[in-house]
Amino acid sequence: MAGSDTGSRGHKRRPYRTSPRAGTWRHWFASHPSLPAILIAILALIVGWCFHLLNFDTLLEPSPSVHNDTYWVKHREEVRTAFITSWDAYAKYAWGQDRFHPLSKRGSQMSPNGLGWIIVDSLDTLMIMNLTTRLSDARQWLEKNLTYDQDQDVNTFETTIRMLGGLLSAHYLSTQLPDASSERDHIYLSKAVDLADRLLTAYDSGSGIPYASVNLAKREGIRSHADGGASSTAEAATVQLEMKYLSVITGDDIHWHKAERVMEVLDCNGAKDGLVPIYVHPDTGRFRHKTIRLGSRGDSYYEYLVKQYLQTNESIYGEMWEEALTGIQKNLVTSTKYSNLQYIAELPGGVGSRLSPKMDHLVCFLPGSIAIGATEGLTEAEARRTGRWNAQKEEQMRLARELTKTCWAQYAVTETGLAPEIVWFEAEDANLEPSTNAPRASSRDDLKSWIKDINIRLIDADNLQRPETVESLFLMYRVTKDPIYRQWGWEIFKAFQRHTRVKDGEGYTSLSDVTIAPPKRRDNMESFWLAETLKYLYLLFSPNDFLPLTDVVFNTEAHVFPRLHEAKYQTGWKRRPRK
Repeated sequence: MAGSDTGSRGHKRRPYRTSPRAGTWRHWFASHPSLPAILIAILALIVGWCFHLLNFDTLLEPSPSVHNDTYWVKHREEVRTAFITSWDAYAKYAWGQDRFHPLSKRGSQMSPNGLGWIIVDSLDTLMIMNLTTRLSDARQWLEKNLTYDQDQDVNTFETTIRMLGGLLSAHYLSTQLPDASSERDHIYLSKAVDLADRLLTAYDSGSGIPYASVNLAKREGIRSHADGGASSTAEAATVQLEMKYLSVITGDDIHWHKAERVMEVLDCNGAKDGLVPIYVHPDTGRFRHKTIRLGSRGDSYYEYLVKQYLQTNESIYGEMWEEALTGIQKNLVTSTKYSNLQYIAELPGGVGSRLSPKMDHLVCFLPGSIAIGATEGLTEAEARRTGRWNAQKEEQMRLARELTKTCWAQYAVTETGLAPEIVWFEAEDANLEPSTNAPRASSRDDLKSWIKDINIRLIDADNLQRPETVESLFLMYRVTKDPIYRQWGWEIFKAFQRHTRVKDGEGYTSLSDVTIAPPKRRDNMESFWLAETLKYLYLLFSPNDFLPLTDVVFNTEAHVFPRLHEAKYQTGWKRRPRK
């Protein structure tokens, strides 16, 4: 760790003094001039014998101890300590405020009275980490201070996944984790219902596609002020887990039907190969522009296909997921020039156009989603023993492994050990032409080649404490049981410790440039640092039977919902026949 973060600076070398014992040894060596050479020869034999016993391949393999959960207990506790440090700094300097600036030791609001942005987003992490006193403080703040009756425009998507998702997750976990429950837990659901009813007005568009924003007090949907009034496709299609679960809890089906109507409208566009453009207009329900990507404005559309299927067991979303994943494999997967790292490129001109070798960090959600889609929450070994396993699932898991390595490489190549927001890959021209989905060779495990393949532009060099890679590491570990994903996660956590923890130890901050060490700092702690990044790292080092993937599904903000194996409501629409 860097000296400024560990408090280990300030030790000076003591002046060397000759002692009688030291003089005796020098005299003895002088009297036996051949002795040093003999000792060196013996050491060389010992070292040579060790390397004979441990060949190079063995040295690259994890030590046996890393296969045991007990080995990772101390790692999990260090992550928990990092959360406590972050939370306590927020509580000390910015309690009740929506943002925390850990360098200047202050908070700021997103609305006149605050939306509980950090507190609500962190509720289930407090529960998972069993921080009961801090949870009690947060619950009391909700009860006494939080109101959504504010004349404030909020983003429909962000408010749904963070605030509604956070409240619903807290409601669920309060029934599952005994130490997290209290007689005041009704507050989670009552606040969730109030918020969701205010958000419903976002769906009062001509097509049912939600408007980009909503005014909470006026209960009015507001179209986007940019992009010709279009909504982000990912944002419109990433409200379903939250709205459906609320309907199941309350028995009021309006939220379920509003959410699934969005999916029907999007699917009726008949997107080629299941790949959707990144804008859709709420008035018409038709896509705008041609750009296709799995980064910003496209990402969680695909994530919520597989997660809706896992949440409610509705086959229609499993079908849409498989179609989209096949389209991704056919049209978006390509490889780098030097190390053959496989990555998800972008299609600025739509399906059939030339690829752009750009990849957002946001895309790193994908390998984890592929893994849980292939195994449906089982381990890979368990899934192989079911009658559903086939060559297609095998290829999906191969791609998940390759993409996880590519996401890890984006951390491994930087001076800080932390990934930037966006990377650009070196690629042969032929690999940027429209794809034929030809088989691709495995990538090389060669850091020098990775460095040549991965380009980081200064404008893209920020690190916002994002969770996507550690989410996939968590899911990949749970599915494969391969400890390499825990090891990579630990390296990422250590890099966060070295470079994002503030000098006085009170909080963690996002960065402006990961390519230099020490990096420039931004003076902002993202709420998803607490809600997602540290939660996924904690779960990565936890036993598999803690929140098992066969029982729960995580929303796009890492909030925990139950898998509804017998859903209360049925799918209310059917897909149109494809050409």
